[in-house]
Amino acid sequence: MSDGLIMSRLSPNDLQQGHIYFTRALAGETMNSAEIIFPRKDGQLICASFHFRRVMQDGRVLGVEGFTRDITEQKANLAALQASEARYRSLFDSIPYEAFSLTTDGTVQEANRLFTSNWGHAVGRFLPLVVEDAGVSGLYKNLIKRVLESKESHHDIFDIVRQQEKVYYSTMISPILTSEGQLIGMVGMNINTTAQMINLARLRRLSMRLVEVQEEERTHLAREIHDSLGQYLTALQMEIGTLTRECPEANTRATTLLNSAKSTINEAVQIARTLVQTLRTPVLDDFGLEAAIKDYVEEFKKKWNIRIAFQSYNASNLLSREVETTLFRVLQEACLNVLKHAQTDLIEVRLKRMKNRVTMLVRDYGVGFETGRSGLRETGHFGLLAMQERVELMNGRFRLLSKLHAGTLIVVLIPLKDKETA
Repeated sequence: MSDGLIMSRLSPNDLQQGHIYFTRALAGETMNSAEIIFPRKDGQLICASFHFRRVMQDGRVLGVEGFTRDITEQKANLAALQASEARYRSLFDSIPYEAFSLTTDGTVQEANRLFTSNWGHAVGRFLPLVVEDAGVSGLYKNLIKRVLESKESHHDIFDIVRQQEKVYYSTMISPILTSEGQLIGMVGMNINTTAQMINLARLRRLSMRLVEVQEEERTHLAREIHDSLGQYLTALQMEIGTLTRECPEANTRATTLLNSAKSTINEAVQIARTLVQTLRTPVLDDFGLEAAIKDYVEEFKKKWNIRIAFQSYNASNLLSREVETTLFRVLQEACLNVLKHAQTDLIEVRLKRMKNRVTMLVRDYGVGFETGRSGLRETGHFGLLAMQERVELMNGRFRLLSKLHAGTLIVVLIPLKDKETA
């Protein structure tokens, strides 16, 4: 093949490169995929791939032979792909979270800069083995298994110790599916939630302090009512009694008024006593939760004619003041809800202490209500919401089950601290 027709159209640089290729071929080198850009007759630039070799006969060099192929479109597609990959890599590395992709067997295919800086080199390694913590490794194995089985996204949370500080993560792995639904890989992301967890811990401490202040104020008010108002009412009772005895029997109107005043004072004394018990139950402070519940059950039945069937299992030992107060307040609120809404004459209460937790169940068989999917705040059940928030402050769980015409069940579970489990 003559090089004159082709090389006559080349730019000076490409012409020089063409002469180099031609000279190398004449020297005996087989040229594969040598690329040159040159204009066609119509002036359009094309990229050509040359494949040629030296031709010899009887020991003499006759020239070169080969073929050329127009790879302009291929080169354009390659350039577009490289640009797309560059944009993808730039975006992948700029994500403010740890991002990674996995093969179907859980091997890391790609990991962005943040993931690599925190976990080290990961590409080509099984993801659970990238993490040295055995618990987190097991979590990732389970997460990958769930994604492969369900072909749906799954997430979990974990924490690790890094540079002597606890770091909290929320992690998610999602499947990569073809249009036919075939799983061809997975992508994942780790979000560092340490700052949020620290803020939540601060809010929890603040909320617990507010509850403590509330209980302290309740105790203070109860003491003031008992020591001040209670004493004045008792003194007034005695004075009215003395005045009644001193009043002439003939003065029936005065006697009637004094007896009426005495009844009013008796009612005021009873109201003050009820307020004191509502604000702070002395039995709870002195004898513990089980005794306080028994005392409350008797008072509630006597006052409202609603029977409370109370059962206690291994709950005679004292718990921490915070746990006992929380459970007692939940019981009070639950019983008042029954009184106001349930239209029933029976409440069942079960208190059970186990090795590392205490549970309380409050059930009624009244009218009930539909809980729906909305939260307690959205449905306006603020008393129930207050119970839930108070239990969650103790790292506990609060569950409400209710159905129209089928009653309501409240389940509270609070974990015990080490000193309470002894």
